[in-house]
Amino acid sequence: MALPELTDTGELPLGVHPASLQETLARFGTGHAQRIAVGERLERIYQVAVSTGQLARFVVYGSFVTNKDTGRRNAAGTTRHHRNRQGI
Repeated sequence: MALPELTDTGELPLGVHPASLQETLARFGTGHAQRIAVGERLERIYQVAVSTGQLARFVVYGSFVTNKDTGRRNAAGTTRHHRNRQGI
C-alpha cells in the first residue's frame, strides 16, 4: 500500500499509514541536506532496533513525514514483542 498524498497543509492525512522504511525514506528522506541526514539517522536507529530481535513496529512521525523544508523535528518509536510468563 502506497503512502497517501499530503494534505493541503503538507502533512499526511490523519491515521496510520503502513509503509516500509525504504518507502518512507524515498518519500521524505531526500532533497535538503538536513532531511537526508535525518533519514540516515532513522535508518541507523531502525537497524539497531531490528538487531535486538524484538522489534514489532517502527513508527516515524513529526515534521520528517511532512513537506516542511528541513524535517528537523522528527520522532521514531518502536514497540517490541512481549512474551507471557510461559515464554510464548
